[in-house]
Amino acid sequence: MEDARQAKLWGKEGPWSTYPYRQMAWRAFWFAARDGAAHVLKGMAGVEELRDYESREREVTGEVVQQPETPKASRSADVAAQLKKPKIDEVVAAFAQASDEATLKSAIELAAKGGFEGEDKKRANAAYREATKRLAPPSDGPTPQDVRSLLTKARDNQSVEDAQTALSMVAGLKCDPEIAAALKGDCEAIIASLTPKAE
Repeated sequence: MEDARQAKLWGKEGPWSTYPYRQMAWRAFWFAARDGAAHVLKGMAGVEELRDYESREREVTGEVVQQPETPKASRSADVAAQLKKPKIDEVVAAFAQASDEATLKSAIELAAKGGFEGEDKKRANAAYREATKRLAPPSDGPTPQDVRSLLTKARDNQSVEDAQTALSMVAGLKCDPEIAAALKGDCEAIIASLTPKAE
């Protein structure tokens, strides 16, 4: 309490007059935190302290503030965020070095931090597309899209042969079993609809 009086905080308008004991507790907390964990805080101060410093600064300089200022803590965070923003060359390099799904995800997160616009955004997107193309598994067999295309052709041309070819392609698909089962059902349905029924 004596320290708060000496610092001309005791009874000051705002939290010091409405919640004086809570303010003293916060002040004690931040003193203890800086003494015991300065390596963790790395110079960070509590918002309560920063507000007190700002108002004291205005009293000393006679500065009149027309609009509420952004707390110094927020400005420090903005500056820190700007310093941590990656450069476009770093992002492009991260995509070029991506060797698996985890490193590709890290490169995507790095690009998101950059908040790129214009040409830099185009470069980041191009590097991403190149990395995903490079890391895509080799297509050594038919894809579900191949089967669907052939089924559409079979339906349009009323071709049982194309539908049967599509059905044989389903066996070689490397995809979700449910997708394969659905495609197989579609093939069989089209074959049944195109096969003349015996009377």
